[in-house]
Amino acid sequence: MMSKLLDDVKVVQEVDRQRMLDLIRKLPEDVKNAYNLVKRLKVPNKVNVKGYVIDYTTPIKNIVVTGMGGSAIGGLILEEFLRDKIDIPIIVSKHYFLPKFVDENTAVFVISYSGNTEETLSSMLQAIKSKCKIFAVTSNGYVQEICTKLGIPVVLIPKGYPSRAAIAYNLVSMLGFLEHLNKVENIKEWIDDTYETLMKLKEKIDFDVPSEKNEMKRLAEKVYKKFAFIYSYWPYASVALRWKTQLNENSKVLAKNDEIPEMNHNEIMGWEGFKNDFPVHVIILRGNEESKEISARIEFFENMMHDKNVPYTEVKAEGNCRLSQIFSLIMKGDYFSYYVSLLNKVV
Repeated sequence: MMSKLLDDVKVVQEVDRQRMLDLIRKLPEDVKNAYNLVKRLKVPNKVNVKGYVIDYTTPIKNIVVTGMGGSAIGGLILEEFLRDKIDIPIIVSKHYFLPKFVDENTAVFVISYSGNTEETLSSMLQAIKSKCKIFAVTSNGYVQEICTKLGIPVVLIPKGYPSRAAIAYNLVSMLGFLEHLNKVENIKEWIDDTYETLMKLKEKIDFDVPSEKNEMKRLAEKVYKKFAFIYSYWPYASVALRWKTQLNENSKVLAKNDEIPEMNHNEIMGWEGFKNDFPVHVIILRGNEESKEISARIEFFENMMHDKNVPYTEVKAEGNCRLSQIFSLIMKGDYFSYYVSLLNKVV
């Protein structure tokens, strides 16, 4: 019965009033378009603001990403993606204010799809006063207005997206900013591999693919009316958070995520006492960058789930580089949450 529901185009027409499926399908093109937008960005040497100067030519010593909700998740993924690739710290700030250490040597990435997020705007004004090197990503609003007036570099992304659907524009734009700052290289190779990977993946999990051949539809059927626990590890742990928030926002259900090995020091004790007295399903996101220590912890955890008769599913990343693997898991999660939303008849 559920399989027929997930294969019925009439259900999409009835439920998907926001055309979320169209936005999910556009992820490969969004990755490529975002990179083309940021490559065309002109970064000024200096910006004058009421008598003082923001200097974009001096070295940066740290990076702060300010944003909320769907705009913040790109920053969390960026920090994880670059943890072993960049020699300066990256902090994600989801508050009305920035950390006290920000100064003229700080690059602040202002991410607000609407351009009117009050916490982000507050932080942006602080960044201006602190002479930070500001780079913005928005579609509209006060962020665009301020950047245009002051000459601050801004990537203007397409309108008509919910914030959560603009993940490619947020993440790829920030990577492009770092390429402008000579902090990362080989982005074009990553983008090309990611695009090819996502195009091939879409052929396997798109709505037109029937349930018996569609990995994400089958997972949605398993998780329907159950509480999902989603686990992963570096460099995919932030994607597990993305899965959780997509279930919250697209599917209108509660879910939980945690990170391996941290969960092995606390949450696993909860599983030890779990009586299987309410319906759950465990999802483990896995990729090619998995140490033997992490593999051993996953094996231990899965054995525990087996002994307690708790159903679990592994979801594997695809692609040849870290960026494509991360985006492949993002796309799988987006389709999965969409299919759960169809089962729930909400998007």
